[in-house]
Amino acid sequence: MGEKNCKWTFAEMSDNSYGFGFQEAMGENFKKVPYVSLVRESIQNSLDAYMDTDTPVEVSFSFTDVPKSSYQSFYKLREHVVACKKTDPDNAAKIEEMLKFFDEPIDDSLHFLKVSDYNTKGMNYAHHNFKAPFNAFVRSAGNSSKSGQSAGGSFGFGKAAYFNISPIKTLLVSTVTDNWDSFFEGVTMLSSHVIGGKMYSHVGYYDNHEGNSPSGYEEMPEDFRREENGTDIYIVVNPLDEDNKVKVLDEMIQAVLRNFWMSIYENKLKVKVEENLIDHLSLDKWMKHYYEGLEDDTPASSKYFAERYVPYHYYDAVINANSDEAHIFKEANIDIIGKVRLYIKRYKNAKDKVLCMRMPRMLIQPKAQSTQYGYYGVFVCDDDNGDKLLTKLENPAHNEWLSSNWKENGQNSLMGKAVISSLNTFIKSTIADLFKLDSEDGLVINNLDDYLVNTGMINNRKDNNPFSSRISKSKGMKLNTQAKESPNKPELRNTLGYVTHIVEGGTIMSSDINDILGGNKKSSRGQGGGTSSGIGTKPTRQKPFAEKKGKHTEVISVKFRVIATKELFGNFHRVIIESDDDYEDCFVVVKVCGVDSDTNMPITYVEGCSATIGGEKGNIVKGLLLRKGKNEIKIQFADDSIHGLKLVAYETK
Repeated sequence: MGEKNCKWTFAEMSDNSYGFGFQEAMGENFKKVPYVSLVRESIQNSLDAYMDTDTPVEVSFSFTDVPKSSYQSFYKLREHVVACKKTDPDNAAKIEEMLKFFDEPIDDSLHFLKVSDYNTKGMNYAHHNFKAPFNAFVRSAGNSSKSGQSAGGSFGFGKAAYFNISPIKTLLVSTVTDNWDSFFEGVTMLSSHVIGGKMYSHVGYYDNHEGNSPSGYEEMPEDFRREENGTDIYIVVNPLDEDNKVKVLDEMIQAVLRNFWMSIYENKLKVKVEENLIDHLSLDKWMKHYYEGLEDDTPASSKYFAERYVPYHYYDAVINANSDEAHIFKEANIDIIGKVRLYIKRYKNAKDKVLCMRMPRMLIQPKAQSTQYGYYGVFVCDDDNGDKLLTKLENPAHNEWLSSNWKENGQNSLMGKAVISSLNTFIKSTIADLFKLDSEDGLVINNLDDYLVNTGMINNRKDNNPFSSRISKSKGMKLNTQAKESPNKPELRNTLGYVTHIVEGGTIMSSDINDILGGNKKSSRGQGGGTSSGIGTKPTRQKPFAEKKGKHTEVISVKFRVIATKELFGNFHRVIIESDDDYEDCFVVVKVCGVDSDTNMPITYVEGCSATIGGEKGNIVKGLLLRKGKNEIKIQFADDSIHGLKLVAYETK
């Protein structure tokens, strides 16, 4: 069969041309979880290009190969990779890894991860038109072909998700449009390089038109011909051993379930990962297999929410809508956005998050609510015009709606703010109405001083345990007094720690609590009398001055334990806290223990107990909501290493 005279072509650059290195900024969004990013981007592109809306779009992911001996011209790409190493010595180590693909082959085949879609319009090519889908994907950077439902996909920054999978940053693309035009071309993303005294582009094309245009059906290698409308994207990869292949396939299946369960449920999509079919008939089986019995504690603020959250209860909110008092469904036509849906599932241990989706039915982002009702929610926009408006609020990774993403003439669009306001108002008002009776019956605790450790216990404590902690709470807040049970958590050893809590009323602080948590730290050490305590010092108790309105901090005692775990996304510290009662609005300063001194290591991830990251140095865990019994937070540090931890109070009076 052979290559049909296809070969690599890199355009020669003039002396005043702009050179490119290997650091491709558009790929930064997708490097942490490459296979998850590939699933999200590829399926979203396919859903944007559907052809017959009465039948589902089909997307498949499979590993395939062709004989290496039939593609000798393809392997001449090595000459350009070697030239990159000579031209760009700062990236020599990275380029050496690329050369292993050519110099240390595992077998005699050229291997691919093949992404295919069906019932789509394919990618049309138009000469010098960077907005045409094929051009946007293969022949330009930062361009999107999206112009509404009729467009053949959206291939802007998201195409980096494909290149990041390949060890040599190389793809082959074969497509058949809705007009039955066929196009084929390979593309690679290297760095600008010199051969024979001439500078060549960082982008190369594999075709039989000298890199000027893609090949047609008869011109392309037979191994890559399609007979149906749609697109095949062949990502050049190294073959995986069996263990890694199982791991990758499992990761991809879960990415499908977490991001596209609604689209599959509504029969708009079916996905095949190797031989594993996920469609509207098998969806329930897959969801139960992975997630039944699990709860979702993933913080809505986590940038890895879509890769970690547990979708089962959100899915249950939809499939059992209005089936009982716990499952609530509302449709509405709201200002600006138009026709929308909201599903709510009451669940006492839920963290009050709403998943947001638009017409492709892909998860865009979760919205955390500042309530403690206990529910899982799903918001869906069904309106064509609303879908277009929400699209303008998305970032390149398609995982947030922010008004600042919508630009007009270089300025933030006022319409973007209006859309966000309409969305938030609908969700908040609907939930407030649903839980109105519950909130009126809620328990308000106004005297948490009854639960504070006594002065003697604090002042007589020898604070030399590297795993000790102090945490903080506040008064006058409505609490859910149901403690979350954690039967599988390890038992706590008798390690006594302390936690700082924020209290309304009483002594006014010498430092404003917002300065502490926001990072604008003022000195908490008193002048002259030494009546205030600093970070890590033993707190002092003194008679308060006259009662005034304001905030101050007090200390409660807890038992706790720290367990280090290695997970898919890095090294984490599980801090298990046993509290004698319910406390709200707590915070704790996390220090890394050193031989000579403790250091402030920035925290990059925290989940559990409604916690968020704060402080100028990023080492404060704030907003802790402690329930009576066992509580758990999970922390990851910027250096992704395991440390001995000291959790200390920031005590100011």
